[in-house]
Amino acid sequence: RREIKDKINFTDEEINQAQLKYDKLIHTTVYFAENSSNIFNIFEYLSNNEFSEINRLLKDSSVISKKELILSYGDVYKHIENIIYSLKENEFSIPIQMEGIWNLFYVTKIEQRKYAALEDRDKAIKELTKILAGRKESNSYAKFNKDFFNDIKVDADGELFKIIAKNLSEIFKQ
Repeated sequence: RREIKDKINFTDEEINQAQLKYDKLIHTTVYFAENSSNIFNIFEYLSNNEFSEINRLLKDSSVISKKELILSYGDVYKHIENIIYSLKENEFSIPIQMEGIWNLFYVTKIEQRKYAALEDRDKAIKELTKILAGRKESNSYAKFNKDFFNDIKVDADGELFKIIAKNLSEIFKQ
């Protein structure tokens, strides 16, 4: 672990790009649904500026939910963050499936983060470099595991594997 951490460094460009995102607070409405057709209905209503239909659908349905969030750099997975930060006010993402749930992100407001003092700005830079370091460390681990375990075959007892799979399945059901 120390070897990977010691190899992590950033370019000025990476820090500048991260800082541009970190300095923005994204006010977002997130719509959730287990069924893709429900979230695509929301997508269609947003496309046509039919907010009354969205409200009706939310009121009449227990399968669609919404949540108001204020997102900051590092709050969500990087690929989702890239989608959200690419949107302007009153724009929305395409429906995205994550962990079995369909999501749609609607940006309602973008505000600049304000710093009361120079120390606050310094804290912000430390925080964003911590986020960058965590992401680079995670990517390095993933690459290491891929390289290390590539083409490795494991022989296992078939009956033992079935027992383990059954136990894991029961754990996940809980």
